[in-house]
Amino acid sequence: MEDGFIAPSINLYMEERRAPVDIFFRTLADSHGPRAVSVILSGTGANGSMGLKRVKEGGGAAYVQNPREAEFNEMPRNAIATELIDEVPTGSGDPRPHRCLPQ
Repeated sequence: MEDGFIAPSINLYMEERRAPVDIFFRTLADSHGPRAVSVILSGTGANGSMGLKRVKEGGGAAYVQNPREAEFNEMPRNAIATELIDEVPTGSGDPRPHRCLPQ
């Protein structure tokens, strides 16, 4: 992040290549504190789970795709296992907002 915007950078270490979502969420949490929002969607492995912990520690919000609706459910299931998720919305088509975020 540079001045509140996403700034791409080269991954220099193998760990950075294995957990890009975690790195992004940690950076987002450090930059935006309680205004950070993490959203975990379909994917494999636990990528994102550690980063969403940092978002929650900073007072931000964490949402996860319902694993039953995900093409690959490992990332959503691992995120839910942290027990830090604010909501697992369903694809019910309900247009109402699920939660008001702090301003």
